[in-house]
Amino acid sequence: MDSLDLKISNDNILKQFKDHLEEHTNERILLSGPFGSGKSTFINEFEEFNNEEYYFIKLYPVNYSVSSNEDIFELIKFDILFELLSKYTAEIKLEKEDFTFWLRSWMYITNRMDLFPIFHSLLSLHDKIGKPAAEFLKIMKETVSDFKSYSEEVKIDELQDISDFMDQIIDQKGSPFEMDSTSKFIYDIINNRLKARSKKVVLIIDDLDRLDPDHIFRLFNIFSAHTNSITGENKFGFDKVVFICDIENIRKIYKHKYGSGVDFEGYIDKFYSSTPFTFNNFNSISDKIYNYIEQIEVSGCDPEYIKSDWFRISIKSLLKILLLHKKISLREIACKNRFFIEKHTFFPHPNNFISNQFEAFVLLSVVKDYVNGWNNLFEIFKEIKENNDHILYTKNHLGENRLLLTDLDLNYLIGSLFVFIILNPEKEISRSDFDSEYKNLYIKEYNLTFRYSLIRSNYSLSSYVYRIFKADLNRDENPNIYDFIFKALENLKKFDFY
Repeated sequence: MDSLDLKISNDNILKQFKDHLEEHTNERILLSGPFGSGKSTFINEFEEFNNEEYYFIKLYPVNYSVSSNEDIFELIKFDILFELLSKYTAEIKLEKEDFTFWLRSWMYITNRMDLFPIFHSLLSLHDKIGKPAAEFLKIMKETVSDFKSYSEEVKIDELQDISDFMDQIIDQKGSPFEMDSTSKFIYDIINNRLKARSKKVVLIIDDLDRLDPDHIFRLFNIFSAHTNSITGENKFGFDKVVFICDIENIRKIYKHKYGSGVDFEGYIDKFYSSTPFTFNNFNSISDKIYNYIEQIEVSGCDPEYIKSDWFRISIKSLLKILLLHKKISLREIACKNRFFIEKHTFFPHPNNFISNQFEAFVLLSVVKDYVNGWNNLFEIFKEIKENNDHILYTKNHLGENRLLLTDLDLNYLIGSLFVFIILNPEKEISRSDFDSEYKNLYIKEYNLTFRYSLIRSNYSLSSYVYRIFKADLNRDENPNIYDFIFKALENLKKFDFY
């Protein structure tokens, strides 16, 4: 393979996500997909294609491992401000005086102000009037006087409306109503400068999958607290807020942390306005896998089989299953393109067969090289079989099930492996069994009847399944494909190949 092309076409899902984002009521969006599925790459691509219509502010909260929610919110504000000023300097066009009030008040708060007596008085004001209010006003007068002196010290002549400063003191940092000078500065940039250009502003919180479980929920809770519970308006006036994570992983963590009886949906639905958008590029990956398969070279077997649809469709199905269950990466598939099929002797009796004559053995032998050996392949499908109940679905962008494998895919894969379902080391067989005749076989383990034939060509031995059905109901039905694959591997193991 001359070059390693790992770029996946996301054209369809880019359009779907844009439609989802543009829905008027979608102010908060949860983009969900498995860890490592390419969500971050996708969102970068989305930004590139839509930067004429949106301003994008991206946060990566993986470093927000601090002690308090208030500190986390301060870091969020810093990150937002940094992103705004570094990415959109030309659009914002800040003048020197734009920084005056923000810097003056921030420096004062940092260097001079003792917030405790003010907040203590605010607590007193919670349900009382009269004397506590007088105490508060007294403290405010002293604070304003001190602030004026401090302004002179730092050589700032212009003193704007002091009410702005008082508002910042009254609103405690980290509270849902917080609107200090930094928050106002951010709000002004977003609402009076960027939105004035008729473009919407989107906040993206990425890499939530990389956070420790406790930090994930702390971050979610902070954003929940800073959303207007009545109007649903996002903090700072962002038109859209996008959370990027794996909702199924979050669900498992939530269940582990709070117990299975706690309502997860009631918790998570605060972070999206309609439905989660499920990131699923399996169709594009499927096309990519097919391109890689077209380029592989396999020696030591019948070359006509490698060129056939039987091989290409069956190996694509097996690789898609491994990808779905995160047992292999697209890069690992792309990096392997040369395979050699080792020869072994089947059945130690006069009708000896050679392993590479069996198309099913060639198929599984190629797949085992992707996962570094027969034992690994066996253990992988053992785990998949035990932990998944015939899951042959992926999710579309609305979270609806979509088939991972089509009926045609299943037909080819089951037909290819069937020879290792019915053969076993104890049963003596001969080449005459591969007579291409139709036969019916009831397999009790699956409670299914298989109509099949064993086929012998010039070099290869193969099986084909024409129909699978429940005889008593006269209804077609497929076996659990994961169990079926594992059974074929288990029978191969009995032949002492690994």
